[in-house]
Formats: sequence, structure tokens, C-alpha cells
Amino acid sequence: MSVPDPAITAKQLDAIFPGRGDWAVWLDAAMQRYAITTPRRVAHFLAQVGHESGGLTRLDEDLHYTRIAGIRATWPRRFPSDASAQPFVAKPMALAERVYNTEVDGTPGRSDLGNKHPGDGWLFRGRGLIQVTGRANFTKLAQAFGLSSAEDAVAFARSHEGAALSAGDYWDRCGINALADAGGLDAVPTVTRAINSKLIGLADRQDRFQRAAKVLGV
Repeated sequence: MSVPDPAITAKQLDAIFPGRGDWAVWLDAAMQRYAITTPRRVAHFLAQVGHESGGLTRLDEDLHYTRIAGIRATWPRRFPSDASAQPFVAKPMALAERVYNTEVDGTPGRSDLGNKHPGDGWLFRGRGLIQVTGRANFTKLAQAFGLSSAEDAVAFARSHEGAALSAGDYWDRCGINALADAGGLDAVPTVTRAINSKLIGLADRQDRFQRAAKVLGV
């Protein structure tokens, strides 16, 4: 049985994310599992996980906002005024509960994320290389990898192996390979929308795609 060519090598990854070539073994395993193996698919995948993880440097969503403007720009519907955002400056746990564990109108819970218990917003904030968010998504992740609970899936997504596999699993469940096949730089907005509907960080994702595409010869 022949061994498949790697979707990404340590040398290539280091050229895209300097100093992070050690991630190649985990990323390649995830990409092989989910058929993210063409140069175009790989470039799109790396652009997205690169943005979400700060260039493969973080596995937990950083909700420590020190400026009102940053909070309002990220969640404009939830924070329509400076006064509404002020209580959450430099209070990441409180912010997580407000944005991930209440509806826009203030009703407890987030039905779209499956969050319903106190603390769900903080516990199930973005994790892994693609920032899987919400109890419902972590429940699906647990089911995909035979884990006993959504809480166990959080710990899994915070490991190197799990961070890469959770990203691949989400990518596969959302059918993003087909979106990536549709184009190069011009397809980045469509791919991004499948991960972040508000297109937050689009310019950075586009820049990361171009860097990856150059290295991979897309």
C-alpha cells in the first residue's frame, strides 16, 4: 500500500507560518483524513486556520478586549452604544457569557450554539485551529471522535492533534472543499463566510491565502 504524498511539509509550513513547521504532522494528518489535499484546498484551509489561530499560535479564543471600539466592531448588534459595551472591557468571562450565552435581546442561552447553562459561553468559546464554538458544535465533535461529552471535546480541541482534526471535521461538515475548489483568491470571501458569516478578518485571510498559494504553487 503506497503512502500518500503529504498535503503539507514542515518546510512549506514554516515558509507560510515562520517557526510553526512543527505543526505539519498534525495538519497533514487532518488534511489527509478530510481530502484537503489539492494545493488550492490546502491554501484555503491554511488561510482560514491561520487567521483563526493567529498563525498557529493560539488554540483558545482571546476575549480580553481592552477597548470599547473593538467590542462594538466585533458584535455591533449586541453593543449598539459605548455604554452597552463598557461593562465588558477587560472582562473576558463576562463578555463570553454575553455574546455566546444570551440572545441578542438578552434572553438567556444561545439556541443556535446550543448553549443553555451558566458558564457555557466561556467554556464553549472558540477552540482549536478553526475556533469551534458552542455546545452544539462540541457535541458534534465529540460524536465524530467517540468522546463522551462536549466537555471532553473542548479538551480534545486544545491538543495539537485535536486542534487540527477539529478544524478538518468542521471543514468537512460544512462542505468547504467544494467552496475552495470554486476559485483562488476570489473564493476567499465565500470560504470565509462558511466559517465567519460576518467576514471578520477578511483582509488577513486573503493575505494568508496569497502567501500559502505562492508557497504551494497554486
